Amino acid sequence: MPCSASARVCPARSRAATLPRCQVAVHHGGSGTVAASVAAGIPTFVCSLVADNPVWGARVEQLGIGVHQRFATLTPDTLAAGLLRSLHTDVIATS
Repeated sequence: MPCSASARVCPARSRAATLPRCQVAVHHGGSGTVAASVAAGIPTFVCSLVADNPVWGARVEQLGIGVHQRFATLTPDTLAAGLLRSLHTDVIATS
């Protein structure tokens, strides 16, 4: 899998074990992944695809716990900008 010092793409893993070790979660915006990133206390960057993903992306932005970008409009520049915005959000402490 591709990886670098700052980013890693990995096969399926336990969200509960993985997310607390991350600075930001970048994902499709499913309700389970949104909930897991909030539980981990990290910002979330929703790249919504279908169904309820855009709803969860909008809610993440409303709460100030991350950002939302439709996957169809994602580019390297919007990905970088979204990551920067994600890392500057106020995340509600979970512990």
